[in-house]
Amino acid sequence: MEFKEYITAIEKNLKNLTQFNIYLSEEDINIIRSWYKKDIPLERINKTIYNCLSNIPKKKRKFLSLKKIDKEICKLKASKIFKEDKSFKENTRQEYTINPEIQLLIEQLENLGIKVNINGYRDETELKEYLERKIISFIWKNISDEEREIIRKEALKELKTKYNLSHTDKKEALKFIVANKIKKIYNLP
Repeated sequence: MEFKEYITAIEKNLKNLTQFNIYLSEEDINIIRSWYKKDIPLERINKTIYNCLSNIPKKKRKFLSLKKIDKEICKLKASKIFKEDKSFKENTRQEYTINPEIQLLIEQLENLGIKVNINGYRDETELKEYLERKIISFIWKNISDEEREIIRKEALKELKTKYNLSHTDKKEALKFIVANKIKKIYNLP
């Protein structure tokens, strides 16, 4: 299916369900394009649109933004679920998977006893950064004071030799260097 057919089908469904002539903004078109690139079936999108619209009063439906629908679809993709849905043409199981690198980070956090909410992240790089920050923060809080001081001294030494920054930039750069040192020491991806 071509992108033009894909977007037209979604637009028709929106008009039928909202009973308004809805014109898609550039942001809405970009959201739909991301769905198309991820090969999300139209039936899944249409069902999600229907579920979201059922919670909105009829008068407010003309102000619908696809951001909410995209969040719902991201929740489905992120939680690695299997859905058997009768609205699918072939009535097959649809699997939504997570990038193996991100799955590894999630498992590491779960092994540490940290619960992680991965819903609402549209981009895998954003999700990966969030998970890495959680792990680094946990490690930083739980290492001994001696180790923390060694890492801090090495980071300050590296900051002085490699960077020429203002005071406000130094604080952020120091955090970045410390995070990289922790990643290197504990073999984080």
